[in-house]
Amino acid sequence: MNKLGTKSMLRGFIAAALGVLIGMIGIEPVSAMPRLTFGITSLERGISLIPIGIGMLAFSEIIIQLENIIGTREQREVISFSNRPEDRRVTFRDYCSCIVTLIRSSIAGSIVGALPGLGAPVASFFAYDQAVKHSKTPEEFGKGKLEGIAASESANSAVVASSLIPLFTLGIPGNMAAALLIGAFVVHGMVPGPLMFEQNAQFIYAIYGSLVVASLFLLLIGRLGLPIFCRVVRIPSKVLYPVIIFTCLMGAYLSSYAPFDVMLMLLFAVLAYFMRKFDYSFICLIIGFILAPIWETSLQQIIIASEQDPFMFLKRPVAMVLMAITMFIVVKTIIAAHKKEKTSNV
Repeated sequence: MNKLGTKSMLRGFIAAALGVLIGMIGIEPVSAMPRLTFGITSLERGISLIPIGIGMLAFSEIIIQLENIIGTREQREVISFSNRPEDRRVTFRDYCSCIVTLIRSSIAGSIVGALPGLGAPVASFFAYDQAVKHSKTPEEFGKGKLEGIAASESANSAVVASSLIPLFTLGIPGNMAAALLIGAFVVHGMVPGPLMFEQNAQFIYAIYGSLVVASLFLLLIGRLGLPIFCRVVRIPSKVLYPVIIFTCLMGAYLSSYAPFDVMLMLLFAVLAYFMRKFDYSFICLIIGFILAPIWETSLQQIIIASEQDPFMFLKRPVAMVLMAITMFIVVKTIIAAHKKEKTSNV
């Protein structure tokens, strides 16, 4: 849990519960009644992930950096680059050291991507958490360890292709991009579903071939552009920070072309600032926010399908097995965290 922004599991759960509460703001999906909007019309459409992400991940960091500069009356440390060639690129040895993490995270991303509605954020956080748990040096995560970057990015990339699985086989969009693809397919007379492979097999192979070509182009662009991108950190703070602030404000506004989203971004930036000060994980809040609508929709579907039978889970062997596995993981995590905290205190 400490790699997700807090050393206290209880504070992590509190932050996640707050994220779930924030994720429920807006129109209730079944009754279509406004919920937790407090009479504010702009909240009826719910809160987008973009202003929350920008505010908590980017703008709050700017606030902390400005606080450090004002408090010490010093500019940030100028970052210098090593002149050794092995420090300026990812070597084959570095790649081999992360091969297990890459395979595990790619499998995790493929599984998460194939499940409709989860998407890349869930896969990235899940893969990163698994990389921390399987690492022999988990204390190095959060400080630029290569395995952490490899876990998140490989899972994020795996989601792109696997999200097309439910789209092509069942006609169910796995994310927003897949939903837009459905519209494009229908316009061209193609209906996603079981018959997609039989009627438009050549087109599907072309899509997956384009994904391979796009991945190669991303590798090429990243390899050639990385030396240029790294020089951004050499820009003085008095120039860099205003540019970042302007980018955050414009990013929040352009997400829905609504000034209200800019206000939300600033609000969540301040919230993340105080959460960092009091050791509450804003990452757990974001995870709870992402999972809230997915969990609520699934729960309501189950309630409707079971005709409000509270013991439906006890009548389904698969559901009981999944619940038992979930409880086992939760209890095991709590016990491990308690033992680690007890050992650290001794």
